[in-house]
Amino acid sequence: MSTVEDTPEHILKSFVNTLLHDPNGSLKKIPKEVFSIVHVSCSNKADKTTWFIFKNTPVDEGGQEKHAEVYAIAALREEYLNSEASSAKSLPTLRVKIYQNFSPCWTGGCGETISEFVQDAKEKYEINMEIVFVALYKIIRPSCSYTLHSTRSPRCSHEPLELAQNVHEANAVGLRALLDVGVTLRTFTKEDWDILINFLVNERGGRKTKLKIRDRPSRTKEDTCMMCDLRTVTEDKTRDASMGLMKTEIERLEQINENLQRQLRQQVSRYDSDRLGPSGLQTKRRRISESDDPSTSSSE
Repeated sequence: MSTVEDTPEHILKSFVNTLLHDPNGSLKKIPKEVFSIVHVSCSNKADKTTWFIFKNTPVDEGGQEKHAEVYAIAALREEYLNSEASSAKSLPTLRVKIYQNFSPCWTGGCGETISEFVQDAKEKYEINMEIVFVALYKIIRPSCSYTLHSTRSPRCSHEPLELAQNVHEANAVGLRALLDVGVTLRTFTKEDWDILINFLVNERGGRKTKLKIRDRPSRTKEDTCMMCDLRTVTEDKTRDASMGLMKTEIERLEQINENLQRQLRQQVSRYDSDRLGPSGLQTKRRRISESDDPSTSSSE
């Protein structure tokens, strides 16, 4: 099992700085740590709530890194699945909420591990699992791919050109696979930050006076962007998620422009009709047509 010895201040800082842009649009240093903080309750245990915290481990000699979610799911399996089946007439309810600084990956097997646990748990429980995360892991973000915000460059430092399309697509499809088995996915809100700080105070011995989110406006803006990015990635199954948001916005603006142009032409036509009368309007249209026809233009 992963032993987490990090201070509450360091854990909070890792969450806060995960894919956070400075006000000038540059990306802060990406934390190497990924934390899984698990809050679980079960109705056949008097709804007693339990907290766990896990952390990814460094790459071993075989070149493998064990992710925090793998430790978290292993602990949940041991505690709630590797036991005798319930004899109750109705299935007990298992509620699991996982707070992470990154979304579960699929390329590393985390998403599949979670999916298998949920499907196995359904044999013993009515399971309700929710994963709340700060940032998308190795997924191209629409809000970073284009200048949707005045402080962002066309391709900011989070959206590296070397991020392979197949890695992006695998992780995006993985999130949709988790949704398909009933897992709720969402990004951090102000209430989640408060819950995280309270956990670090009550369960990890942190001092609330030291657990402050610096540059709260930037973090709030990032959370809003991430919420939109997640929605685009998980709802858009037929096109590249990195193009979806911008393409939709462009189409919307083009439609607005087309409607305005049509209304303008109608207004001009009505004005000319009232001012020139039918014969004058016909003469004007003929002159416009002749001026647009290259064959009628004079040559030197």
